[in-house]
Amino acid sequence: RQVILELKSVPYTDLDYKFPLCPIAGNEVSGIDDAVIDIPMLGQKKSLNVSIAHGIALFEAFKNFRAKRETKYV
Repeated sequence: RQVILELKSVPYTDLDYKFPLCPIAGNEVSGIDDAVIDIPMLGQKKSLNVSIAHGIALFEAFKNFRAKRETKYV
């Protein structure tokens, strides 16, 4: 199952964050299949704690939201 998820995952920086946004986090084994993101890591670890991964994705979504808002009012 992990191999299948990696094949259809999207880099978290390339995901099209649409607003309003309702992020949902699942675990590695029986997680959410709608949008699986890939967060690159250095070192030998193969996974992140779900709260850390969720925080990284939320920060990227926030950056995306600010960028869209700023271009809307320019």
